[in-house]
Amino acid sequence: MIESSGRKPCIFISSTCYDLSQVRYDIKNFIEPNLGYEVLLSEFSSFPLDPNIGTVDNCLRVVNERADLFVLILGGRYGHITDNGKSVTNMEYIHARAKEIPIYVFVSKPVLSILNLWKANPTADFTSAVDSTKILEFINQIYSHYNVWVFPFEHSQDITTTLQSQFAYLFCDSLLYRKRIITSDFNNSIKHLYGNALKIALEKPVAWEYILFGALLKDGVKSHYTKRMDYNYHIKIGKTITLDKFQDVFDWIIEKNSEIINLIEMLGKIINTALPVAFGPDGEHGNVDEIIYIAESVIKIYKALIEWALEFDNISIDDDFICLLFELRKISLFPLEDIEQYIEHFNNTLSEELLKPFDEENPLYIDLSWVLRGSSFDEFFKELEKIKDKFNLKC
Repeated sequence: MIESSGRKPCIFISSTCYDLSQVRYDIKNFIEPNLGYEVLLSEFSSFPLDPNIGTVDNCLRVVNERADLFVLILGGRYGHITDNGKSVTNMEYIHARAKEIPIYVFVSKPVLSILNLWKANPTADFTSAVDSTKILEFINQIYSHYNVWVFPFEHSQDITTTLQSQFAYLFCDSLLYRKRIITSDFNNSIKHLYGNALKIALEKPVAWEYILFGALLKDGVKSHYTKRMDYNYHIKIGKTITLDKFQDVFDWIIEKNSEIINLIEMLGKIINTALPVAFGPDGEHGNVDEIIYIAESVIKIYKALIEWALEFDNISIDDDFICLLFELRKISLFPLEDIEQYIEHFNNTLSEELLKPFDEENPLYIDLSWVLRGSSFDEFFKELEKIKDKFNLKC
């Protein structure tokens, strides 16, 4: 069964406050009594603040933690610019997109009417309509880069009427997806999916098995972005392990070497043996639960490879052994890059091929084979020989 959140949907209204204060108030005054949703407006005392952080951080935190739907309203003011050069509303929009919640964008008709003029002559004077051309850059980015539908408006009633209809469509879609999940014969694995991956698993478009696998891998790697940065910059917080003697270093290296070989072997087994079974024979549907399991297993190995390398950053050893450990740590880079590059290749190839017209007489053939590079131990063994010669070791 689907778990209930036990609360009303929260709608975050993002806009500049001073010039659009009445519009913001009108939206709140319409939605809350008529639709029963909670409206989040930063100028109201009901806005959930964290007193330990600043105004901008509070707004972004509420988007991240509370918002279920996001309504962006843009007029002639760009608004307060943050330290990164973007306005608060721009940052709120970026966070809402990252959260993958429904977004509805409204732009005032006078501003929208000069967008093409600005694009044709961006150095012209538009101060009679906007306080900064950054607002036009933002709107153009929404159109061209994000490819989001934009609703023009003159009065607040234009917005409330549109939202009333759009929320009704969204509610109907939600009921449909809810029914599909409840009546499906999938195991619990699918019920833990979200966003695009869940949509693919439920709708099953052409080549859904491959699209789902690619989406799960992409989301999985993205979820470990911070840990990957720790890997890049050798950041590991934890207890330091001291290895004083060569034998201790050597024993630890043997153990670590066995671990990474095992991880690479497991990756090969999952991709070469289990994945073809999950995708199913030609002409037959794949198995959703098995595809989810395999994608999650690949990401677990990806995470384990990073953690394997990070353990090197908590080792304290004599300077004579530093190069030796450095060369062994480098070995993890090949399988990590192989996974990342394959995911990008997999999704890009799939996207390109699925754009081609379908022909039953000439079925689509997509080469999504995965070749893992062999990690070279040459430099590691060179360093090992140097250590053995220096300490006159025969092992």
